[in-house]
Amino acid sequence: MTREQQLPYFAHVSFTDPGWKANPQKLLDAARRWRAPDSVTIERFNIEQFQKLHGVQGIPTSTSGKAMRDKIISVLTTSEFLTGPKAHSLDPKYGLLTRVTDAIGEARPIEIVIPSFAGRPHNPAAHRRVAPDLGELYALQLLKNISDTVAKIYAPGAIFTLLLDGRAYRGFYGYSDQEGMPYVRNLRNQIDQLGARGQIDVVEMYDLISARSKELSEIDSRVRNELKARWSDSLFPQRSNLIRALRQGTETTAISSAFIEIYKAGQYSPTELQGFFRQAEIIVYERAEETAFEYAVLMTKLKELDIIGRAFPRAIRGTVHPKPGQYAPRMKNPKTRISPWHGVAILTKSGEIITEYETLVYQDFECYRAVFIRGDEAPFYYEEIVPDMTAT
Repeated sequence: MTREQQLPYFAHVSFTDPGWKANPQKLLDAARRWRAPDSVTIERFNIEQFQKLHGVQGIPTSTSGKAMRDKIISVLTTSEFLTGPKAHSLDPKYGLLTRVTDAIGEARPIEIVIPSFAGRPHNPAAHRRVAPDLGELYALQLLKNISDTVAKIYAPGAIFTLLLDGRAYRGFYGYSDQEGMPYVRNLRNQIDQLGARGQIDVVEMYDLISARSKELSEIDSRVRNELKARWSDSLFPQRSNLIRALRQGTETTAISSAFIEIYKAGQYSPTELQGFFRQAEIIVYERAEETAFEYAVLMTKLKELDIIGRAFPRAIRGTVHPKPGQYAPRMKNPKTRISPWHGVAILTKSGEIITEYETLVYQDFECYRAVFIRGDEAPFYYEEIVPDMTAT
């Protein structure tokens, strides 16, 4: 089998590169000089001011003289609203243009369904907070901006259906089924705060899978066998990148706890410590590879049975990972590599909202102030500050 024949089989198994930036040595240096980080508690987040700063300012592209379909496409694919190449959305063979035309003919909203917002099960390296933070609020506002702009030229507007996929993945990542359940409720609260009900809706991928569990079960063995036959093939170079990416999300609290116990106890020799590190590396890799394989199995079954397409037959297929045939709306600052739900929001000194892993904050903790909303157990966002060099 040639590379060209092999790779399309895995084209649907998309993932985000973890984009590691934290430096273990810098984290150790930070531990040596550690003091209580700056923090502040606010009574409420000022949604009105937030929307003045980040809401839509106008139509970012000329639509005069164009047919309605072309006006809508111009808005959807302007660089302010789109990530990835325009060609991914505009190729006629993928159906986006047809779905826009059909929606106009029936005078209904343009619907875009996006698997996304996977939730925030606790991850000590990525984020302490399990509720949506400013990063998710910003992502929702960016989607609302697209809907608001479409509505200025096409009255029915556009509606984004967020297909929350976290619960569907939780089993093979190693998190409990109930751990992320409040996330859905909190995300709906953010949508309501933005006044975006009717423009943004949420649906659980888990419910779609449950409704077709019998069909999924029937093809499970065959899909697994096909994937096993290809899994170690040199023509699948993405496997190592997929495993690397899923190391971040795979539940490893037991390992984190082991190292906390080791260093808090302070009674192990250097040789024993080296042995622990070797074991941990092997275990994390094995767990991540198992997670990656199970993820690939699920993605393949969903694609084969067209789970999303059959549940939303009139919708444009959206994506977080730009790829041919799918619409990739901008849901984060261009400087941000990871998804908002994978890290913590940072308000930079220039006023931008970006997302980074929380370890990046820990290693340079003097440069950030944690901002809590009263009653929160973890920061709603971090504010970039000029460090106080006189603090001890």
